[in-house]
Amino acid sequence: MRIATIGMFDGVHRGHQAVLDELRLLAASKGAEPVAFSFTRHPAAVLRPDKAPRLLTDTTLRADLVRSHGGIERLEFLDMDREGFRATAGEFAAKLRQRHGIDALLMGFNNHIGSDRLTARELAQVCGNSFGVYEAKPLNGDKFTSTAARHAVERAELAAAENILGHRFTVRGRVVPGKQLGRTIGFPTANIEALDPQQLLPPDGVYAVAVAIDGTTYPAMANIGTRPSIDDGNARSFEVHIIDFDRDIYGKTVDVDIIARLRSERRFPSLEALAAQLAADRQMVLNHFS
Repeated sequence: MRIATIGMFDGVHRGHQAVLDELRLLAASKGAEPVAFSFTRHPAAVLRPDKAPRLLTDTTLRADLVRSHGGIERLEFLDMDREGFRATAGEFAAKLRQRHGIDALLMGFNNHIGSDRLTARELAQVCGNSFGVYEAKPLNGDKFTSTAARHAVERAELAAAENILGHRFTVRGRVVPGKQLGRTIGFPTANIEALDPQQLLPPDGVYAVAVAIDGTTYPAMANIGTRPSIDDGNARSFEVHIIDFDRDIYGKTVDVDIIARLRSERRFPSLEALAAQLAADRQMVLNHFS
């Protein structure tokens, strides 16, 4: 027997975690396997591309967070097209049963499913005894939503985002070659390319971050923006200076926890002035880790 829940789970915030906890306990009470389903693409990216939001998590990080913060080992991704998202709730439940061996579905409180936007109680009436439908308990207190978390990140309110998410806001990316200009002033940087091109980033500025590489986490400072003091100021980049670190990590996948915004990005009159400010930024980062 398999019991599932389904959603985008972008960010795997506290609300998601509560539903995943309930799924795990419900499945255990019935001797069933708990399964979470997510989507490779946000539904809006398929149905209304001009309205699609930036994402808090790529698929790989989402899967890791579902395991570590939701307690669910199995997360399966559905690659849905427009026709798939147009299925009614009853049709969708039938596909879950026929194609994925799902016997019951746990839906979030006040959530809707299918093109007909059915609630858990309405879907239960449609399915009858052929498919079990459960409704998760409502959450008390703050509203924990992906939209609220995105808004907090977009305003660089990282502590607020962490409160909503229940974990730090993290960008998973690959280290790619850059112009290597930072090393000329004593601050070599790793250029980060997010794994998902729809990845949300905070506004331009300098940030205290933590970079996880091969299971070890290092304090670092990040610059998000156009680097007006050393570049042409046209292309936006995301680069990190990892403190007291000197290894070749080109091609590696890293996790960057964005902890706090230190200052806005600005143009400096000389490279010496830039280096002096970076030294001050470095000390502020270390203060966050002391």
